[in-house]
Amino acid sequence: MLQFLASQMGPANSDIERLFTELGPDGEPYMWPLLQNSSHIVRGMACRVLAKIGTEKSLAELTRLLGDTLSNRDAKVAIDIIQRREVDRS
Repeated sequence: MLQFLASQMGPANSDIERLFTELGPDGEPYMWPLLQNSSHIVRGMACRVLAKIGTEKSLAELTRLLGDTLSNRDAKVAIDIIQRREVDRS
């Protein structure tokens, strides 16, 4: 069910983005495939969700987007936020 919902994420479905944000780290793995989506809008939404809920487990997935000219900024922001959050936890 969550995998299906994740596949429906897009600009017209902000409720889905909110749902995964509310799931917290449990929703994290469902965002990873979206980072490979053909739409830079969907990739950006996945980055924004991961910035809110992601852990160090998402860093490798986000790093792959750094070479993507349309998504690298969103990925950099998410990486920075996750890294700061992980430092604060330790």
